[in-house]
Amino acid sequence: MRQTLSKTPYGTGIVFLLIPVVFIGFALYATITEGFDDVFIVLFLFTGIFGVVGVNIFTRIKSVEFDDSHMYILSRHGEVDVPFKNIKRAVITGTRINRWKVWKIEYRDDLGQEQRIRFYPRGYVKEMDEFFTRVWESNPEVEIDVWIPPDKRTD
Repeated sequence: MRQTLSKTPYGTGIVFLLIPVVFIGFALYATITEGFDDVFIVLFLFTGIFGVVGVNIFTRIKSVEFDDSHMYILSRHGEVDVPFKNIKRAVITGTRINRWKVWKIEYRDDLGQEQRIRFYPRGYVKEMDEFFTRVWESNPEVEIDVWIPPDKRTD
């Protein structure tokens, strides 16, 4: 049976992308009432950078599910099935959303090419431990950031 490991943070993404719209509104209002000024240029550049970064972050984060032997990457383009033995590395990225860390998993696809995904495991602490335990059991050579294998735990 599949378990959910992460969901794409659409709500946070929408809020993150609405902020540039508000700044564009302020820039247009300032332009209409005060005339074309440096404020418009600064707000427009800030909005553009903020919007590009927001779209980039939230379109890269995927929904992830897993079962006993596979990880499933869900996106609007379909589903990718990754056997646990093909997962090579799982690391925490520098990105945080609402105090939760975004993870990056590196794996080999069916053609042997290295692929990467990012996912946001907000609130799925028990599932993360179970996922990493299953991955480690299938592939003891996997590198996992800040996770202790069951045989090395002292509790």
